[in-house]
Amino acid sequence: QTCALPIFDSAYQYYAPSANTSITANVTASRVILDPTVDALGIVFNLPAGNVDAKVITLSSTGNIAGLQPVGSIGSTVVPSVNVAIPKGTNIQFFYHASESKWYKIG
Repeated sequence: QTCALPIFDSAYQYYAPSANTSITANVTASRVILDPTVDALGIVFNLPAGNVDAKVITLSSTGNIAGLQPVGSIGSTVVPSVNVAIPKGTNIQFFYHASESKWYKIG
């Protein structure tokens, strides 16, 4: 009998944000986990700078997040450039396309 191997995600970041908090994803992060102690709003999510072409970052939340503002690094933009909500237990994803200097919300 064989067992499935465990899945490890060594490139994650964990935050326990409150209202009006700014967080930044590291260049090496593929997953950012938000674990707010209460429903949170007014969170600024800074996407990483650097050579990150074709990078996908998944942002997951264990609580309700309202008004998350994704922000690109200097010289890059986020499409669409609107605040988003992340309901408890869900996630969103961003993809970076270097030739356009754009982060796309893809999920």
